[in-house]
Amino acid sequence: MIKQVPFRIPQAIITGVSSVKENLLEQAKGFKAKKVLIVSDNIILKAGYVEELLGFLADPEIKTEIYTDIEAEPSIENMEMTLEKCSGKNFDLFIGIGGGSVMDTTKMLAALLGNEGKVRDYVGGPNAFQKRGAPTIMIPTTSGTGAEVTVNVVFTDKAAKLKRVVVSQFLMPDLAIIDPMYTLTVPAAVTAATGMDALTHAIEAYTALKATPISDLFAQDAIRRIGRSLRTAVAAGENVEARWDVPWFFVWGHSKCRRICRRRSRNVLSPLRRISSFPWRRQLFAFTLRH
Repeated sequence: MIKQVPFRIPQAIITGVSSVKENLLEQAKGFKAKKVLIVSDNIILKAGYVEELLGFLADPEIKTEIYTDIEAEPSIENMEMTLEKCSGKNFDLFIGIGGGSVMDTTKMLAALLGNEGKVRDYVGGPNAFQKRGAPTIMIPTTSGTGAEVTVNVVFTDKAAKLKRVVVSQFLMPDLAIIDPMYTLTVPAAVTAATGMDALTHAIEAYTALKATPISDLFAQDAIRRIGRSLRTAVAAGENVEARWDVPWFFVWGHSKCRRICRRRSRNVLSPLRRISSFPWRRQLFAFTLRH
């Protein structure tokens, strides 16, 4: 018997070179935004990307603020601090530009401000939130997390030395803009690690017992694209075509993988993450190559 497998993606996904520059203001106006918060981190801020977004959003009817105090692998405490600093400001659109840490924080912030409670109140079961918060736009600057197309967020519980997950349909971004120009400055080591992360997801999706024709379609294409382009993206980061290939599995297939995969490689690595601060994607990289 063929089982039903939901396939959720943002309301819209815009892709292509210069897609942020050409679409961001129009999309913000489409959401009827009057007060926008751009969430990022200090690395992206120093790269000049936040300043670019401010320029793209220059409009007399739109006020913008920025928030960049985001940790790598953000903790629950960091999320609570972000919530406290951004409460009561009546933002009606949130834009996250960065990697998974930034995008997870942006998604959670919008949901928390639209509901009651704090982060720990929502850790655990699915559909934790009662309603959507303000709209969210995600602009990824890496190819390794898929946070721009998923319904979950992950935070570090420092006391327990664990990763805590919040899952809700209301965490799905409203819009993802995938522009390879924002990945050109990613260091080679990060490109390699996140590329292997993407490849691992694709392999897990293709070999999963609950695989479907839709998931097979995306997984096969991801394996092909990453196989032909990852080495080039690592060796020549300025190669736009190579950078363009690596994110595709995450744009289209990451949410499907979460539904059908048992994610064995990540389950095996979970105990290591409790006792080691070594970046988990590099652990995954090594485990994938070995097995």
